[in-house]
Amino acid sequence: MEKWTVIVLTCQHKDSVYAFQRELEVRQKQGVLPVDALLLTVPDPHARLGSGGATLNTMLVAAEHRSARAGYGVVNADVLDEARILILYTGRDFPWDGCSRAFCWMPVQTSDAVEGTVCCLDLLLDCLSTKICAGSPPGIWVCSTDMILNIPTQVISWDGFSGDRVVALPGDVSFAVNHGVFLTDAEARVCNIIYKGSKEKISCAALPDGKVPLVSGPVFFSRTVAEKLLQTHVTSPLDGCTYLGMDLGALPIEISLFLDILLCLCSDLTEHEFINGERTGCTSPSGPQGAVVRSGRAVLWRTLRGPPSLLYIPDGLYDYLTLSGREHVIRLTETGTEMMILSHIQDVKSVAEGSRVINSVLEGDVHVSAGAVVQHCHLQVLAAGSSGDLGVAARCLACIADVLGCLAGEGKGGLRSGPAANPSWAPAFKLLEEGNLPAGVQELANQRKHWLSRPDLLVRAARHYEGSGQILLRKAVISAREFVIGQGEMPPMGEWQDVECPARLDLSGGWSDTPPIAFEHGGLVVNVAIKVDGKRPIRFFLWQRLFAISVNSSIFLRYAIYTKCK
Repeated sequence: MEKWTVIVLTCQHKDSVYAFQRELEVRQKQGVLPVDALLLTVPDPHARLGSGGATLNTMLVAAEHRSARAGYGVVNADVLDEARILILYTGRDFPWDGCSRAFCWMPVQTSDAVEGTVCCLDLLLDCLSTKICAGSPPGIWVCSTDMILNIPTQVISWDGFSGDRVVALPGDVSFAVNHGVFLTDAEARVCNIIYKGSKEKISCAALPDGKVPLVSGPVFFSRTVAEKLLQTHVTSPLDGCTYLGMDLGALPIEISLFLDILLCLCSDLTEHEFINGERTGCTSPSGPQGAVVRSGRAVLWRTLRGPPSLLYIPDGLYDYLTLSGREHVIRLTETGTEMMILSHIQDVKSVAEGSRVINSVLEGDVHVSAGAVVQHCHLQVLAAGSSGDLGVAARCLACIADVLGCLAGEGKGGLRSGPAANPSWAPAFKLLEEGNLPAGVQELANQRKHWLSRPDLLVRAARHYEGSGQILLRKAVISAREFVIGQGEMPPMGEWQDVECPARLDLSGGWSDTPPIAFEHGGLVVNVAIKVDGKRPIRFFLWQRLFAISVNSSIFLRYAIYTKCK
C-alpha cells in the first residue's frame, strides 16, 4: 500500500471545503488513509481554471504547507524530496448525488463487522493506494474522481522506473470518440493525445489487442517535472492559475491537465502546433483571451519537454460517471452485491432482487422493483385522508414529474412547463377531484405507460403529473376554510371588483407556510399588516368567471380569475 505524504482534494465550491476536509479526516481515523499524512482540501480560486489550473494551484498549496512545516519562510522545492503527494480533483457537479461524483454512494460493503458508507472516492483511493501507485517513486500523482477504476489484483511493478507516467485502460473505438485516447510509439512513449477525434484518428491509437488506450485519470509527475510545474506560480501568465497569483492581481487563466500540460510533453507536436492549436474543450488561442492562452502555452513549452511513458493495463475496466441518469441506475444495480446499505426497510420482501436501497427508510407497503434504485429517501405508504396526506402526496407526484423530465433528457423534449389538460389524463384528474386518491394515482400510472417512448411525450407526461399535484395542493389549501373566522359574501360573477390591501411585514418564518414545506414539516409565520401614510398601499381589480368544458362526454367546471394591479 502506498504511504502518502500529502493527500489533497480540490473543491469547485468554497462552501464544500470544511465538509470535504471532515470526510478525509474521518477516513484517516478509520485507518483508510495514513495516520501521519497531511490532509488538505483546496478550493479552486476561480470558477474556470480547468483541471490543469487546479493542479498547479493545488501543487502550490501542498508545497506551501510542507514548507511551513519544515520551517521555511518561503515555498521551497526541497520539500518535494521523497514526498509522495496525491492530488484528487472533484470537478463539476453531479446531478445524481448532492456531493459530487467523489462522494456518490455505492452499494458496496467493505467490512462484515461494521456497516458504513462506501463512496466512489473510497473505491478510487483503494485502487490507487494498493494497485496502481503502490511502490511508485517519489513524485506527485494527479487523478480526477469522476470515474471508477477496476484493476486486477496484482500490484503493478515500478522497479527501475524513472520519469513521468500516464495510466490507460482499454476501451472500444465507439466509446473513445466521445472521450480521449493516448497515441504511443513502439517504446510505449506517449506521442499525442486525441480528444473526441473521428473514428479514423482514434483507430490509429489501437493496440495489438484491438482496444485503444483511454485517457483514464491517473497521472504521475516525477520529482523533476513536479518542481518545474511548481515554479510556474511565479511565472506570468500561469501565476493566474494559483490563489497566490490572483492575490497579487494576476488574471485567471484556464489550463487543461491533459490537453495543455501533458500534451506539451508529447513528442509528435511542434512548438507552433502546441501553442496555436485549437483543442476541443479548451480556451481558444484565437479568441478574446487568445494572447494569454498562447503566452501560457509558451511557458509550458519552455518549461516542460520529454514524453511520458504509458502504463497500459489490458485487464482493467474504466467506468466514467456520465451525466446520464439511466447509466447511473445501471451502474448502481450492477456494482457490488449489497441490496441494502445503511437503510431500514419495514418489509424486506417488498424489495426485489436486482434493486438497490441506499441510505433510506421504507415504511409500510413500499415496493421496489428489480432494476430500481432508492437512495437518500424516507418513503411511506399514505392513505387518503387529511390535508397533510394530500400535501405529501402532491409532493410525490411532483417528484415523479421531475423524474419524467430527467428521463427525457435536458432540452430534448421541449419546454418543461406547459399545459396539462390532455383528454387522456382527464379520468385520473376526475378521480383526484372526487377525493379518490388511490384510484387517481393508479390511473395516472396506467396512463403514464403510454407516454414513455419519446422525450416529448415524457415532458408532456411530466406536465400532467405536475397538474395532478396542483389538484391535490388546491384541495389541501381549501381545507383551511375550517379555520377561517367569519365568512364574507362571495362577490358576484362577471363584475370587476376594486380591492385594497395593507402592506405586510414578515417577522419570522417567511415561506414556511407554503407547500411542500408546510405539509412535510409544518410551518409557522408571524407577520403584521400595516398601512402606509394612513392608506392601504396595494390595490388591484378582480373579475371572476365560471365556465364549463366537455371532455369525453364528461362535464368539468372551470373557475377563472382575471386581475390587474394598480
